[in-house]
Amino acid sequence: MAAFLGNVPAILGQLPDLLLLTDILFYVFAIMFFGSIAVRGFRGHMHAIPHFGLRILMGVVSVMGGLGLQDFFTPFFGGGIYQLLNVDLFIGMLISSLILCLGLYLVSFRLVNIPSLKKQIEKMRKRIEKAKKVPRQKLGWRDPVKIVGIVIIVGLLVFSLSQFNELTRPSNSFLSAFGIDPDSIEDLSNQFAAPEGCESVITLLQETGPDITGLPEFTGEKVKGMVEAEAGSSVLIMRTATHDGKEYIIAVTKDSKICSATIEKVCGCIDTTQFGG
Repeated sequence: MAAFLGNVPAILGQLPDLLLLTDILFYVFAIMFFGSIAVRGFRGHMHAIPHFGLRILMGVVSVMGGLGLQDFFTPFFGGGIYQLLNVDLFIGMLISSLILCLGLYLVSFRLVNIPSLKKQIEKMRKRIEKAKKVPRQKLGWRDPVKIVGIVIIVGLLVFSLSQFNELTRPSNSFLSAFGIDPDSIEDLSNQFAAPEGCESVITLLQETGPDITGLPEFTGEKVKGMVEAEAGSSVLIMRTATHDGKEYIIAVTKDSKICSATIEKVCGCIDTTQFGG
C-alpha cells in the first residue's frame, strides 16, 4: 500500500496522457468498426490489402461524418448514461457508415469482375450468372445506379469535411458525465508535475504531512522574492523539508497558495482554495 501511495503523484501526473491514449484507442476502434460496416456494401471482389485500405478510408469518413452529425443527436442523447457512453457520437458515426454502405452498394451494384468471381467458392457462381445477364450498356460508369451511389458518397464526404473542426475527446464526455471538468484533470496533473531537479508541493506534503509549522524555519530573502514573484502574493511562512536527501523550501502565501522551491528556483505552486480550503 505504501508503495502504491508513493506512485500516486506519478500516476496522476501521467493522467492527461492516459486519457489521450484512451481517445486514440477509441478512434482506432471506431475507424475499424464503422469502416467494416461501410465496406459491406461493396459488391465487387477485392483483394485483402485494397479491401483493408478501403475499410480504413471509409472508417475515417464515417468518423468525420459522425462528428458532423453528433450535434443533431446531442439534445436527445447528451446527458446521463448517454453522455457517459458517447451515444450521440456513436449514432452519428453509425448513420454515416450506413450511408457509405448504401453508396458503395450502388456504386458496385453492377460491377462485374468475372475472372475474380470464378475463383470464389460455390455460392458465388449464381452471382456470376446473374452478372452476365446485365445489359452491357449498364456495366459502365454511366449507369444511373452507380451515379447515385457516387453522389451519396461524395455528398457525405463534402458534408463531413465542411462540418469537421476538430476531433471530439470522448474522455471529456466521460468525465463530464460524472460532473468533472476535463480542464481540472490537466490542472491536477500540473499540481504533481515539477521541473527537473524539483519536487511538487503535493509530493513534499505527502512526506511531511499537511501541518508544516513544526518544520525548520527558512529565512532566505532571495527565495522569498522568487516565490512571491511566482505566486503573485506575499509569503507568510517558509519551512524546509527533506526529500530523497535533498532540501526543499515549502512556502505559504497570503492568498492561500503553497509553493515548493529550491535555493535556485521555484518548483511550483498550488492554490489550496481549489480544494475547498
